[in-house]
Amino acid sequence: MDETEEMLTCVTETVLGCSAFTYQGHVIRVEGPWKRITLFEAIHQHAGIDLRSPRYRKGFHRSTPSL
Repeated sequence: MDETEEMLTCVTETVLGCSAFTYQGHVIRVEGPWKRITLFEAIHQHAGIDLRSPRYRKGFHRSTPSL
């Protein structure tokens, strides 16, 4: 994750000359550190789907590690 933060910051600074830009009226700052969350947490926060619930867990492949 650290390398991704550094890469995106470097690319943004190289292309735009700074590490922030405006998108649809919002200022986006790409410098780190970024919030670290799991994929399951991101899906739950942004899509409202709890992949840890029994409803979704029954479809996971047997090799999926325990949550």
